[in-house]
Formats: sequence, structure tokens, C-alpha cells
Amino acid sequence: MAKAISNSTTSNLKGKRKKKSPTNANPLFTQWLTEWKDEAMEKGWKSAHTYSKALKTLKLFPLRLETGSDCRLLQNFGEKICQMLDEKLLEYKKNQGNTTLVL
Repeated sequence: MAKAISNSTTSNLKGKRKKKSPTNANPLFTQWLTEWKDEAMEKGWKSAHTYSKALKTLKLFPLRLETGSDCRLLQNFGEKICQMLDEKLLEYKKNQGNTTLVL
């Protein structure tokens, strides 16, 4: 038989603080992975799942990453994705005309 929750228990639940949703510490990497995932999904490639897992991991990571190679410390990031991020970052810096870039 299940016990009914008392009013004192429910009032304690109302006073709890909500967790702050994490901010995106790596917006460019997130944007690029999202684009690659969406393109792979449209084309029916199996790599869409890989990009999706990497994207999920990246969104949970609270610190800023300077290069694609830095992503190697994260789960679901292989050498290929890190290399792609490094190439895209290099291209981005060239287009911005700025070598000291804040991601």
C-alpha cells in the first residue's frame, strides 16, 4: 500500500532551488557539430549518430576549449572530429582576420 505524501513533504519540495542551466562554453564548436550532424542526417549517413553523441558531450562540458585537439579529452571525440574542428577553426580565424580569438 502506498503512503500519501503529507503537506509538509510537498511544501519542502516547493522551496528547492532549480539547477542553473549550463551556458554554452564552446558556441562555435557546438554550431559546427550541429551543422555536420544535420547534414549527415539529411544524407542518411551513420556519422550523424557520432556527431550527436559528441555534441551532447560538448554541451555538458562547462569549460572553454581553445582548439579541436583539446576535445580529445572528452568522451565521444575521436581524432577525425577533432581534426575537422581544428580545420574549421583555422578557416574561421582566416575569415575573421584575427589570430587572437575568443571562442
